[in-house]
Amino acid sequence: MQKILIIILFFVSSSILAQYNKKEIIKDYNNDRIKDTLRSYFEGGSSFGGTFVEIINGKTKETFKLNNDGSSSQIKRIILVSEKLLEPKNKLFFEALKSKLLYNKGKTIDPSLKWILNGIYANKKVKNNPYFNFIIDPKTKWSNGKIKLPNNYYITISGDSLSKINRQNENFSERLKAENKSAILAYYANNHYQSRKSKDRLQFVVKNNSYSIFKTSHGVIAQKGNYYKWLFITDVDLTGAPDKLRWESIQKIKLIDNYLILQQDLPPTGAYNIYIINIETGLTGALKFDFTKSKNFNANEIGTFLIKENNILLSYDNYNDDEKLKEVKLSSIFNELEKQYIIPLKK
Repeated sequence: MQKILIIILFFVSSSILAQYNKKEIIKDYNNDRIKDTLRSYFEGGSSFGGTFVEIINGKTKETFKLNNDGSSSQIKRIILVSEKLLEPKNKLFFEALKSKLLYNKGKTIDPSLKWILNGIYANKKVKNNPYFNFIIDPKTKWSNGKIKLPNNYYITISGDSLSKINRQNENFSERLKAENKSAILAYYANNHYQSRKSKDRLQFVVKNNSYSIFKTSHGVIAQKGNYYKWLFITDVDLTGAPDKLRWESIQKIKLIDNYLILQQDLPPTGAYNIYIINIETGLTGALKFDFTKSKNFNANEIGTFLIKENNILLSYDNYNDDEKLKEVKLSSIFNELEKQYIIPLKK
């Protein structure tokens, strides 16, 4: 009961709206010798919000707007751009708005964002499977060199890529009818380590003869010799996420040969996901059991699973408030995962 009240209070406090950091700049932005007006402000609550910017053409009084409004659970956000703003005559207005709203434009897509995008392009819900209910097949490749952590940046997207990224948003198709099918994808990579000191941005977890495993607050990286790859990233649209990304989602990690077992926490709900990951192929499967009310293991200390010899011991809820323990052979789970590829492996 106390836990339910805490969650209710959290959502009530999250709904309180505030507006601050208002600014106004008057200058000639489009070089027509007539002063224009640019306004910006932040608006939001405890677990949502964003920056809103608008520019008023001093000559025509036409107004152009951009905002990155969204949830505090989002490591990426889609910013729709109107067709009018993309016209060549309004290019300088567009650049002025972006300079107040965004970080630098990315020259390429870094491996961590590529994992998210590949996962969105290739995932499936699984029914009637003994172990899994969701599969991600990102087909990420090994990168040569030292591990590089991303900074905040944005890219532009359009057409099918934009539709695929937002296919899980029920209202997005309606928004596209009113907007040009072009957008900005802003990647807020600082959430990987915003709650840590700079020297602790990448935390070593475990290693075996083949791999060393590291984690950020919301990502997992494998290193093999002089190569590395991202194995998992918490993305609210793909994997679920905490209501606020300042709460770390990556918790318990176990390395078994070339497989990884990962516990992802989703505060403040008390829910957990457990993912099984093939390090070499990147194939990722979410175990189907409900760990929301698990009490047998302490999530912060032992977690919702234990490795016992060649078995995994799972603590989960059976929807009747009767706690269950399930012991499964690791080989059975790994073999079942290998049957779930969405994109066939190249021989």
